[in-house]
Amino acid sequence: EEQGASIRVTDELAAAGARCLKFVDRAGLSRIWQPHMYYQPNYRRGVARVSFQVRLAAGAVFWHEWRDNANPYRIGPSIRFIAGGGLQANGQDIGTVPADQWLQVQITCGLGAESTHSYDMTVTVPGREPIVLTAVPCSHQEFLILNWLGFVCLADADTVVYLDELSITNDHYRGE
Repeated sequence: EEQGASIRVTDELAAAGARCLKFVDRAGLSRIWQPHMYYQPNYRRGVARVSFQVRLAAGAVFWHEWRDNANPYRIGPSIRFIAGGGLQANGQDIGTVPADQWLQVQITCGLGAESTHSYDMTVTVPGREPIVLTAVPCSHQEFLILNWLGFVCLADADTVVYLDELSITNDHYRGE
């Protein structure tokens, strides 16, 4: 935490249930990638699926990325919500999304022997046709293992992002 930037559980605004995560971003942070959080699922094979709901206040920049542990790390799926409503996959513009509405994100990517070096993604915006992408090339074709799964606020502004209904699964590791 730095200068009021934080990640907290809140009951002020949830997509479902009573609570969600609230990312508070602040202008002037020495590390623009704060606040951030990540999981280390260490999935080596199978088909990984990540879904979540996200709600961005005006001016928010939010980035979700999958990485391995190579040095330098290799990136698989990577999506970014840009201030002003832009949406990018691997740095390419793919659509627009509104502020202050819950958005549903679903990403599927094969790992190890199941890898196609690409991923599928759906972003559902209330009242619109979903943004559906299939066979999006991973940022690095050598990405095969999911070691790091991150959620990062990148705005140099005082803004907020809410995250709810996060699910991380892999069909190979069911029951393990």
